[in-house]
Order: sequence, then C-alpha cells, then structure tokens
Amino acid sequence: MTNFKIPKDIEKEAMEYMEDVCEMLENNGVMENVDTAALTMLARNYSMFIKANKQLEKDGLTVTSDRGNISPHPAIKIAKDAQI
Repeated sequence: MTNFKIPKDIEKEAMEYMEDVCEMLENNGVMENVDTAALTMLARNYSMFIKANKQLEKDGLTVTSDRGNISPHPAIKIAKDAQI
C-alpha cells in the first residue's frame, strides 16, 4: 500500500468520497502504483467544489453590489475552477 494520507482538512463529503476511491484502488491492486499528488489534488479540488456549492445554496447564484448591480456569485468561478 502507498503512503497516501487523505487530507484531514477537507469537507466530510470529500473525505467519504476519497475513502471510497482509495478502497477501490486497493481492491483493484493499484494503490501502490498510484500518484499521491494526484489523489491529494482530487481530494482538495472536490472539497473546494463542495464548499463553493454549499455557499451557492446558501447565498444564491447572484450577488448585488452596494450600487444595486447584480452579478454572478464569485463561488460559481470557484466551483468551476475546482472541476478542472
């Protein structure tokens, strides 16, 4: 088995997903050959995606400036960027 450790500071849903991913890799006998940096990026990006979507659920898809201008919520870009 590899020395990959799931980051402890990620969202609960991301932690559960990563546990499933690691179990699948282990069950298929490829965990020892896995790229730990790639798994860490997957964990952190998925966690960021979850956080951004929680913020959007709370705030809505748009924000209104103090001048009354409506624009897309900044978390939309964060969620999109986390999927790359």
